[in-house]
Amino acid sequence: MQANIYLSCSLVFLCCIIPLTPSMGLSQEPDCDCYDSSNNPIVKAPIQEPDKPLRGIADIHTHMFANLAYGGATLWGCPHHPDGISKALAPCDRTQDFRTYNWTFGRLTPSGCWPPFTTKCWWDVHGQKNSPASLFVENREGKHDKHGYPSFVSWPKHNSAWHQQMYYKWLERAYLGGLRLVVMFAVNNETLSDGFYPKRPFGQSITRKREWDKRDDDLALNTTDTFAVTRQINAAYQLEEDIDLENDGKKNHNGWFRIAKSPGEAREIIESGAMAVVLGIEVDSLFECKPEAGHCTEESIKRHLLYYKALGVRHIFPMHAYNNKFGGAALYNSFMAFSNYSATGEPFTAEDCQHPDYNYDLVNAVNALKTGDSSLMDLITGFFLDLAIDLDKNIVVDERNKGAATCNKVGLMPMGEVLIKEMMENGMIIDLDHMSYKMRQSVFQLAETYLPTPYPLVSSHSGFAELEKELNGKKTPGGKPLPEEDRFEIKEWDLTGEEVDRIRELGGIVSLYKLSKGKISSLNYLHRYEYIVRKMTGGNYHTSEYPGIGFSTDWGGATVQAGPRFKSENGGYVANSAFIDETFLKDCNIDQIVEYPFNFDDICTKSIAKGTIFEKQVTGTRTFDFNIDGLAHVGLLPDLMRDFANILEHRNAKLDPGSEKIPLTLDPLFNSAEIYIRMWERAECAKYNDDNDKWCNKLDNCPGLANDDQADSDGDGRGDLCDEP
Repeated sequence: MQANIYLSCSLVFLCCIIPLTPSMGLSQEPDCDCYDSSNNPIVKAPIQEPDKPLRGIADIHTHMFANLAYGGATLWGCPHHPDGISKALAPCDRTQDFRTYNWTFGRLTPSGCWPPFTTKCWWDVHGQKNSPASLFVENREGKHDKHGYPSFVSWPKHNSAWHQQMYYKWLERAYLGGLRLVVMFAVNNETLSDGFYPKRPFGQSITRKREWDKRDDDLALNTTDTFAVTRQINAAYQLEEDIDLENDGKKNHNGWFRIAKSPGEAREIIESGAMAVVLGIEVDSLFECKPEAGHCTEESIKRHLLYYKALGVRHIFPMHAYNNKFGGAALYNSFMAFSNYSATGEPFTAEDCQHPDYNYDLVNAVNALKTGDSSLMDLITGFFLDLAIDLDKNIVVDERNKGAATCNKVGLMPMGEVLIKEMMENGMIIDLDHMSYKMRQSVFQLAETYLPTPYPLVSSHSGFAELEKELNGKKTPGGKPLPEEDRFEIKEWDLTGEEVDRIRELGGIVSLYKLSKGKISSLNYLHRYEYIVRKMTGGNYHTSEYPGIGFSTDWGGATVQAGPRFKSENGGYVANSAFIDETFLKDCNIDQIVEYPFNFDDICTKSIAKGTIFEKQVTGTRTFDFNIDGLAHVGLLPDLMRDFANILEHRNAKLDPGSEKIPLTLDPLFNSAEIYIRMWERAECAKYNDDNDKWCNKLDNCPGLANDDQADSDGDGRGDLCDEP
């Protein structure tokens, strides 16, 4: 790692680029508490039992350092800062030692406010409903109070997707509540970055001098995926060192936040009582391999993969929102169609979907955007002005014959096959999400046949077409079919039921992620939880106690979180109809609040969080109450789990005798760290298999003799086939 790392704490466009030395550590400035109401430290979770399956939650999709992505111009606030929380989570008023800049049709212009925007320029970009950043947000934040620490009047909140929600002390509270493994993806979007700092209109470079940063313009203006990835990986190592120093004053890999480079390391970290952090990459042009990139050869792909492996990266998305040299991206968003054209110079080509469950029509969505909301289209026109995009051209070429749904014509490309095979040879974790349906089928085929052992695949934050089709068949409370606006658009991004089955049979993982439709609250996890536990139990690798399930929040990925099921009224709590969806959840209504203080002892007796007591979380002068705030930041993850446990208890009590549904507990979630590591172990040893059964040598209880079922009648750890007669 570099001796002097530049960490950009993105305050909208205004990057405070701070040189951090490895010996600097973290400020001791008081920030947020890890104490109960009696000012006693929260009891830390016990160390894991040796030689037993791990207990702990795995959040397998986060972007902790997204403030360094998107040109450093979108997400406000830092996950840590050497001068403490007052700088990390400063007010988003763009006066933090910087000049005032303003958004004007894709450009930053100094001074003054351009009509018709308000005179408070920071609203123009960060919070203005028609800002480019908000195009990616499901619920646009709108104008909001600027105050960060200590009052946090308007942010963080469950739908403040463009404010920091993974401050390291909040993450520590989640760790104390049972979070034991986190996958931190370096992320970026070059089109969004170039829109803020345009540098390639008509193929020519623009030099834009920013007066607040005279040290390194290239550092601030470089918006490529590769540069964003490097910054975020460096920041993760810097935080690990600083938490080490905060722990005992030494850089000894002994803090609670530790980067794991192998499944064995991850297991040791969690067994010691700390949290394992896995580094990953989720960008559009991995290795800068755009569709026509001549430099992306078999040799260069192998070289880049080994380079990032040496940096500690283990979990990779070959695809993100755009087509690249490796294959086609799933079609799921009209704005991404414009962005794909901007980034690659090529339109998407849509064809009939090869699966009947899909119903999303991207061509119609793009046309509706062009002819619909004029203010939004004016904004898109201005946003892409600097990027030389002719919006009159076809952003999506329609080659459908008769189908209503659109899927990407592009599947796995030759260089994509090289990448997938090399990832398998190196035991790296392959994430299927964002691949086109056609590409996924080819990757499944490789995972099932390329190596002697089936290779596990992961879907860390996808939807499920089979489930959404089932929910579309539900009736309204009045018994009528769902109106069109309440029905799921089932997109190529969603996994089919058959694909979920194939992931299970490969020993892979899918993840519990919120529904993409309806009023999002902790209740909305229920349908997916039932579905995943049922679908991911069985086969050679997964049991009912250890189904192939992870948990995903997508912090920093421009997504909203679970909203509050209640609101405050007359000193108490009443149901919040804005987040209780009667259409999908009419049989699951529950008025049980999260009662503080709480623990997990009564409903999750094997939990790693056993004995840990949680009061309402306090940061600065702000007290967060999950009942009325929802999942406002990562520190409220224990509160979400407590609420979800209440929901499961209510659901179990209402099961009819003889129901096909089984009682559910939090155990599958508290086993997810173990499941992720088991999947990783299978990936690392998949190419070593002497007997060609479904178990690699290292994990086979009878290597040399094929025994798919791993039968071990006497429980001695040695397979029956290998026991002496």
